[in-house]
Amino acid sequence: MRNAEASALGELAPVAEGLSLGIEFPLVVDLDGTLIATDALHESLLFFLKRQGMTSWKIPFWILSGRAKVKNRLAAVVTEEDVATFPINDELLAVAEREAKRGRRVVLATAADLSIAEKVQRRFPCIFLWLARIWLLCHRGELHDDPVAFALKDGPSLIYRALMAAMFGAAIS
Repeated sequence: MRNAEASALGELAPVAEGLSLGIEFPLVVDLDGTLIATDALHESLLFFLKRQGMTSWKIPFWILSGRAKVKNRLAAVVTEEDVATFPINDELLAVAEREAKRGRRVVLATAADLSIAEKVQRRFPCIFLWLARIWLLCHRGELHDDPVAFALKDGPSLIYRALMAAMFGAAIS
């Protein structure tokens, strides 16, 4: 075993009995690059090109309409079976499942399209709920900015970030 692998396994060992925070604190897990090893947008693009490659000329026009539109259009072709093939971070999933069994709520935080978040939640029953507020607003037609610009000035998004920072601070102290 390489030193880096041994070190990583050693760092995960204390988690084996559970996180040190009380179970009233949720475990918030990011989707892209965290729970799944890749990015849901990239996975969606590959499935789109595989199934509807002849219509890929539309993608630049969707990009002009905004990031949320691109994610929504690409995610429309992703099935439950496709989500089942997303490469998973097995160690993080094991922690999430163990914590869910202990009674901790596991929350998926993602900027992926709503349909992807819902399918991921169905794939992993340990996920209590998912957070994708910005995309919900966009889906309703209430978001007219770039999602990042919107999140920087949106009141509830600022509160959410402050809460996440406080939970992170509590977790490391």
